[in-house]
Amino acid sequence: MGHKVFFFLFFVTSIGRCQHAADSALLYLKNYNFSRAREFAKGMGVDGISELFLHQIAYYENGILDSLKNTDKFTYADKRVSTIHNLLLGDYHYLKRDLSKNEDVFQKYFEAIEGAQELKDTFLLTEALRKMNTHILYRARDTLMSRTYLKIYGPLSQNSALDAFWYNYISLGYEFMLTENNIESADNSYMESLLENAFSVVEQESLLQAMLYQIKGVYMAHWLKDYKEANKSNLKAKKIYSTDSSWFAQNKLKGLEYNTNINYYKAGQFRKPISFFLNDLKRKKEPLLLMHTNEWLFKCYEGLKQYDSAHYYFKEMARIKEEMKQTENAASIRRFNTKYDFSKKEQELSELAQEKTMLQNRFYTLIPILGLVTLVLAIIYFLYRRYRKKSAALEVEKSETLQKLDELKQIVIKNHIVLKDKTKVYISDLMYIKADDHYLILFLSDGKNHFVRGKLKNIKEELPPNFIQCHRSYIVNSNFIKQINRESLTMINKERIPLSRSFKDKFR
Repeated sequence: MGHKVFFFLFFVTSIGRCQHAADSALLYLKNYNFSRAREFAKGMGVDGISELFLHQIAYYENGILDSLKNTDKFTYADKRVSTIHNLLLGDYHYLKRDLSKNEDVFQKYFEAIEGAQELKDTFLLTEALRKMNTHILYRARDTLMSRTYLKIYGPLSQNSALDAFWYNYISLGYEFMLTENNIESADNSYMESLLENAFSVVEQESLLQAMLYQIKGVYMAHWLKDYKEANKSNLKAKKIYSTDSSWFAQNKLKGLEYNTNINYYKAGQFRKPISFFLNDLKRKKEPLLLMHTNEWLFKCYEGLKQYDSAHYYFKEMARIKEEMKQTENAASIRRFNTKYDFSKKEQELSELAQEKTMLQNRFYTLIPILGLVTLVLAIIYFLYRRYRKKSAALEVEKSETLQKLDELKQIVIKNHIVLKDKTKVYISDLMYIKADDHYLILFLSDGKNHFVRGKLKNIKEELPPNFIQCHRSYIVNSNFIKQINRESLTMINKERIPLSRSFKDKFR
């Protein structure tokens, strides 16, 4: 009998220790205090629960979510422990970002809510409802279900400052989702009150405060169109995120920088965000995000009226869209397709690029004449100043002359390259380049060619995007391509350039 009592007391004590540790771990995770959450996760005495907590903490700290082994197979006699287990399983499937697992997320959160209600445990019920609302908002994006669960979550969230923060934060996200495509219908005073309420209860310099500054930046930019104030808010969030080394904070920081550069574009500062978006292309990311980065690059170059580059990134955006799996990204692609008539837009950009090239070619023929005119006008202007004979007509000519000089300088700077032998080659005349051992042969549209020492990869860095490598020994100007064949390119002068298998994707 004594042994039975001992084992019963040991079992009850173990369960009690597990529940206390689990409650503490849930609380610290809710506040994104990962180190404290790990301390309590390691102190649990029940198999499966501790491992699930550590899975989740590893994800937030390192961005790694290991596959479940046996933790999803455990069953527990204690109802509260079982409820916590369901809650953590729901978290695991949510963090996997696998849309096919959406039903598993809903099922586990439903079971956790039902278990908490049966136990009349407001702590677990509040946490289960918070997670359910987050999932509905950011994964399911169901406004009707969000409204229903927010009404249930609201009264319970007033039990603590931390829950009050999350209720206001999720409610703000719900308002964003509700009005993002019709900002005129937004109740700005209500959204500002949600922000104010959330700021009033959140700890200073915490990750939660950084998240608030970030969402405030989104509100200022998208709903109020105040991009300057939006980026001020983003800067405050960046300051906090930068002090935290966790993957969660650094990942948030990347999204923050992305939004900041979008704000530069929307404020008309088209050149400023280009370097960021070009670097962002090198980052490993989901196809949907990669498609959007190419979209912003095309928009920036279009804003600068650099139509060759705009056309290139528009085609990249369209290519990625076609490669994306329709079943996984159907909703996103439908929203994306409503923004553009792809064939019409591509034709428009192509025509603008060709028109600009024609105008540049005309300018090249006028350069000697304009140079002579410029020299004559400069002499006249010098004599005019020397003898102090002012004339309104000459003042107008002076202004026009200076403007033409600026235009000519830009054309010369942007539209030619200088070879090692000091030969100047205009980009619009350059058909293709062939590498021959340590030398390069540049073939021009007028039949001439230049032979110079150099490497293909070095001269490639000086060329605009319409110059594409098609073979390890060839770079071609896509403006001179007449036909793309299986193993070669036919140029407008009927020359055939070899097309390697490794470079074919660039010509699709």
